[in-house]
Amino acid sequence: MSVTFGRPFGFLAVHHATGLVLAAGWVTDPHDAVVDERWAGW
Repeated sequence: MSVTFGRPFGFLAVHHATGLVLAAGWVTDPHDAVVDERWAGW
């Protein structure tokens, strides 16, 4: 599986049962992201 993000994006992690937002973020420059090799085989 492969995913490529070529532009800024936002994300949310939401608990489905309560609707509570657990984490949120914004990636402004995905090209500078650090690749974690532990997830390479996912």
